[in-house]
Amino acid sequence: MLSSAAKKLFWYGRYMERLENTARVINAHNTLLFDLPRNDHINWGTILKAFGNEALFKSLYTRRDEKNIMRFMIANKQNPSSLLATTLIARENARAVLSFIPQDTWHSSNECYQYAKEHLEKQNRNNRYAHLTEIIAKCQQITGNLATCMGEGIAHNLILAGRYIERADMTSRMLDMGNRNLLTEITSNRATQDFKHSIAPVLWMSVLKSLNADQMYIQQVQSRVSSTEIIKFLIHDKTFPRSIIFCLEHLRNCLAELPDSRAVVTAISAVENSIELIVVSNLNSKSLSKRLDNMQVSFGEINNAIEGQWFE
Repeated sequence: MLSSAAKKLFWYGRYMERLENTARVINAHNTLLFDLPRNDHINWGTILKAFGNEALFKSLYTRRDEKNIMRFMIANKQNPSSLLATTLIARENARAVLSFIPQDTWHSSNECYQYAKEHLEKQNRNNRYAHLTEIIAKCQQITGNLATCMGEGIAHNLILAGRYIERADMTSRMLDMGNRNLLTEITSNRATQDFKHSIAPVLWMSVLKSLNADQMYIQQVQSRVSSTEIIKFLIHDKTFPRSIIFCLEHLRNCLAELPDSRAVVTAISAVENSIELIVVSNLNSKSLSKRLDNMQVSFGEINNAIEGQWFE
């Protein structure tokens, strides 16, 4: 396999995972409109911070409001992380590796882009949830195609590796977004102590929903919504497919099947070990934010190591 094809497969996995996760995050944030008290206002800017594209947004828009942020995150082609831009680049990656993926996967990727092109530029608060739910369903269809119709081997492992590193990164970003949202409420002058206690579970439940983790959290943890338990679950749970440790373990296993993988696998193991040593109960909001920032740097370094080992 040429290194260029390997890179396309890896990034196809990353982009499809990013597409589904971004749609989930936006839908979960929209749900907060109904879950928060009537007089409270969602801090839409935390989405920009979570995705690390505040500077680009500021260069394109003068008003930092729901309408502009949603347009930027959903349909602005100048934002490479927007849903519309992501569907396009995912489709182009799929087109470049047609000989390696099931034909149904290519057709589904193309249909996903056509749906996004037709509907996302016309989105508003009334139809946004329905359109993004359809995008999520199409992403899951593609995941099913790959799981049931693609033979195991280097190509499949590269796609899975892209998915797992993207998913680990997204989970860390959603934890950071929940932490930032909570800090915004706590520092608000109008927030009473009772209000602070009532709003925290809503904000952390939104984090779970953004990762489709709310049902599994309730089933596995079997406790009330607790920030400490949610953070532990999303970082350390070895059975939940969207926890950071789960993703890193499976990323390591996927890459171990590739040739000359020892250095990259060792680097992933080192990151796993450092994350496993985190004692969540000892973290406050500031130290949690620092830990999550360090994780995201580590994920970037792992990505660079993968690129350097196999794609250059």
